[in-house]
Amino acid sequence: MTKFHFRTTDLDATIADEEGYDFPDLPAALAEAKRLLAEMALDGLPPNGGTLRVDLLNADRIAIATVALEMKVSFGVTQQDHTQPS
Repeated sequence: MTKFHFRTTDLDATIADEEGYDFPDLPAALAEAKRLLAEMALDGLPPNGGTLRVDLLNADRIAIATVALEMKVSFGVTQQDHTQPS
């Protein structure tokens, strides 16, 4: 088992856990980070341009991965909409 820590950033604050959690490997810890992000989104999506974020830290509390959800609202035509058929 390997110890990982989570640092979450939501609409109000950034919070780092103190104790950490044991997971068998990085993919298992990353799956938990994704689950945490989904729970955060249930509490409310960020405003336009805002981000919900979970940083996955190793036992030394060095960030090794980030899972984020960004709210982006665009109006009008995007560059991709300008493609012409051949």
